[in-house]
Amino acid sequence: MEHSKNQGHKSDTDLTAEDLKELCEQFKTKVNDVLGKPFPDDADDQLWGGIHAVFASWNGKRAISYRRIEGIPDEWVRR
Repeated sequence: MEHSKNQGHKSDTDLTAEDLKELCEQFKTKVNDVLGKPFPDDADDQLWGGIHAVFASWNGKRAISYRRIEGIPDEWVRR
């Protein structure tokens, strides 16, 4: 949304195709900088990367709080 505001757009839906292409390139660069590897082009690799990220975050502070709020048993948690 920040990019939208910088471009004078009221909503992300106002972004042009060129705006979206630029955002994708910025995102890919950020992923590469943070993870040290490029964002995968293959959809299966993207899906499995997302799944692994979710499981890797399960013992984070926010995830633990969420499980407690929602009554999700600890034994469901991957250790």
